[in-house]
Amino acid sequence: MVTLIERLKRREEAALHEWMSRDGGGAMRLATLLLKDHYEAEDVVQDAFILAFNKVEQLSNEEKLTKWLLSIVVSQCRRRTRTWSFKHLLLSSNEELMESVEDCSPLQLLLTEESRRNVIQTIQRLQPVYREVIALYYYSEYSIKEIADLINVKENTVKSRLARARKQLAQFLKEGEEDERTRGSKKVHR
Repeated sequence: MVTLIERLKRREEAALHEWMSRDGGGAMRLATLLLKDHYEAEDVVQDAFILAFNKVEQLSNEEKLTKWLLSIVVSQCRRRTRTWSFKHLLLSSNEELMESVEDCSPLQLLLTEESRRNVIQTIQRLQPVYREVIALYYYSEYSIKEIADLINVKENTVKSRLARARKQLAQFLKEGEEDERTRGSKKVHR
């Protein structure tokens, strides 16, 4: 049986489509969370697949194909965030990150979506190095060791970045709750 990586090395277009179907969703979620922009994320993921497809000969182990692609996505996202024009873009869409919630009332659905949107917006306030580890750990569900391998840093660096990211997230959420209470009390006094 011919493996996907062997078919990719033979430049089979069907193999590329299969790979994109298999790993494209995860790559897209990661890029969208890191870049805060759905359209930029699409460009990055497309570029990552092209780059990976052109260099697939470098890879011999099919089990590492997904991680290799995600490391390219992270690298491409880092490159994009360094450009001046990117820093001035706003989050345009996070539909890729929203999953449907079944068996919920319309109110529950609205509250769930609003809560997810708040969490995503809060994560996107983090510095890129912290947003990166949060996205890989919680959204892509990689272990600390896998993240360290993926972004080419030590495991302790990943652990400290996760700890700092969690601390900042807690602070941002606390500030948001305080702002919400302040706005609520101003409405009551009017």
